[in-house]
Amino acid sequence: MNQDQYKENADHLDERSINVINNRIGVNEHIIVFMGQPNDSKSERIMNNLAHTVSQLGMDQDVFYVNTIKRSHALENFMAKFHLKNIPNLAVYNNGELDVQYQGNFDKRDLQDFLKNHQ
Repeated sequence: MNQDQYKENADHLDERSINVINNRIGVNEHIIVFMGQPNDSKSERIMNNLAHTVSQLGMDQDVFYVNTIKRSHALENFMAKFHLKNIPNLAVYNNGELDVQYQGNFDKRDLQDFLKNHQ
């Protein structure tokens, strides 16, 4: 998919969301973590649209969702457990806003285990 086709498919996303994915096209490791409240319409809209776009790019298997109402401390726990400064190409969305981006090394299995235990 070239940039023009991608932008056409992603034109419903806010500019920062588009930039997050644009910066990762062609990068092997692609991890996006969403944190938000299920009843937050902005958060839901961004998550759904971004998930669709990433899926169109064939990267859906590397997109992870943490969507929470009860676990307000989940982001802090997540950051502490995985030392986010060492995670490659990570975008964290907190209540629909881009919260944090880090670069580094990371084992995706650890992330999957963490998310499975915090659903």
